[in-house]
Amino acid sequence: MRNETVTSSGQYVKHRVLVRFVKLLDVVAVTAVFALIWTKFYQNHVYGVPFYYWGNWAVILLYAVLYFYLTRVYRGFLLHLSRISELIYSQFLAAVLANALIYIVLYLLIRKLPALLPMLLCLIMDLAVIILWTTLAHTWHSRCFARKK
Repeated sequence: MRNETVTSSGQYVKHRVLVRFVKLLDVVAVTAVFALIWTKFYQNHVYGVPFYYWGNWAVILLYAVLYFYLTRVYRGFLLHLSRISELIYSQFLAAVLANALIYIVLYLLIRKLPALLPMLLCLIMDLAVIILWTTLAHTWHSRCFARKK
């Protein structure tokens, strides 16, 4: 009896670690899209002296934290409860809000209106990453951790 509890407990821990890793992959992928847009279009336009190493990482980390918490608020990580379309909608809504908030931060850093087209490009690329991640993660989760009847 005790071995069954340890085994099921071990499987539960394995499940949680794997699911958290998959969620982390989503945040990293969406943040990588923003990091690309930031480095190509915005980093050299900061008022005064442009950011260098730590300043760039601070802006990228701010975006990652915003996206992560907004996705959690809108329940974009609930692979076991939501349909693919619901997850895509939740994550895209979080990406839109994160991009809007970062656009305000960019306005404060640049001290004039930043170009809007790179942010729209970022949203389109975010949507592609979100659709790909959600489809793959939901399929993986339903195959590996299907409910036992």
